[in-house]
Amino acid sequence: ACDGSEALKMLEGQLAALSPEMRQKVPPYRAIILDYQMPQITGPELSQKLMSLHEERKMVLPPIIGYTALISKSELEFFLHSGAIDILEKPTTFAQFQSLISKFCFSPP
Repeated sequence: ACDGSEALKMLEGQLAALSPEMRQKVPPYRAIILDYQMPQITGPELSQKLMSLHEERKMVLPPIIGYTALISKSELEFFLHSGAIDILEKPTTFAQFQSLISKFCFSPP
């Protein structure tokens, strides 16, 4: 998605395609990666909206991973408090990205 609003619309479209039963079993995506400073809706704001959708629609929420550069410790904590499970800081190597994604998306239950 190009911005937070588009990301939210994409998620809502995926949810609409799933039956209520499937929403409780299968997340609409394997992971959601949000930049802190996305246009229109910031990463933390979108993360909070996703957490609300999780509660309202009783859906399985995929891992939310923050992706950001040059923000303060309080902003990092705010991102985590808003629903992100981990933060990936820019610049990022492919190995760092792969390690984080595999940690949350490809590990056996």
